[in-house]
Amino acid sequence: MLHEDKVLGVGQTAQVVGLEDGKVAKLYYDHISSVSIEKERLKSSEISLTDLLVPEVYGETVIQGKRALIYEHIKGLPLTAMMNNPFSLVNGLRTMATLHTKIHSQADLSLPLLTDFLETKIQSVKELSKEEKLMVLRELTNLPDEKALCHGDFHPDNVLITPKGPVTIDWLDATVGNPVADVARTTLLLKYGGFSPEISPIAYKIQIVFRKFLSSLYVSLYRKRMPLNQKTARSMVTSCGGCQVIRIITCP
Repeated sequence: MLHEDKVLGVGQTAQVVGLEDGKVAKLYYDHISSVSIEKERLKSSEISLTDLLVPEVYGETVIQGKRALIYEHIKGLPLTAMMNNPFSLVNGLRTMATLHTKIHSQADLSLPLLTDFLETKIQSVKELSKEEKLMVLRELTNLPDEKALCHGDFHPDNVLITPKGPVTIDWLDATVGNPVADVARTTLLLKYGGFSPEISPIAYKIQIVFRKFLSSLYVSLYRKRMPLNQKTARSMVTSCGGCQVIRIITCP
């Protein structure tokens, strides 16, 4: 039975609500298609076969007229909640980098290709001109072909700290491809994600300077654990229109 007073999280595609049997329901908003929900179910099932700590998915259902996926209830705190001082902030980034490299070490998964996924996203962005889209797509074409597992939305709120270790959630955008693109998306989420619409211009500029430092530190911590072609990563982020398009598709 649904615990209406136990809303555990609210996102852009769904809200997560506790159930009486120790599970959770991810209730999707009406604009999310059945095809997208089924894709997430299949992706979650596939990723559960790896040695990563992820919530088990039990199936799809309808609750109070809303399409939903039923997941294992992971009891833990978002990593964001534990990054509230300089020391814990660095430790949190270190935890993220370690987990991200473990994700990227997974292979042989039956998931969509990262390049196909990003191309579809880029083509749908109305804020970019045709020329800007072509320039970003050219960067995707130049990416070396790899088949590493990529999360697609890896940031501190999608990591839950539990007694068993960090658990990664929200695999809706999971693909296989070159991890450089996945790291580039995470660095941009660290720089630009989660700003309040009401933030003042001065506060925004100060925050951006601090966040750029954090994203650079994150890349350094990642590179200590797994080789990363920094030139390719920089090209993904700073190419004409590239920064803008990745910000648009990851930080709406």
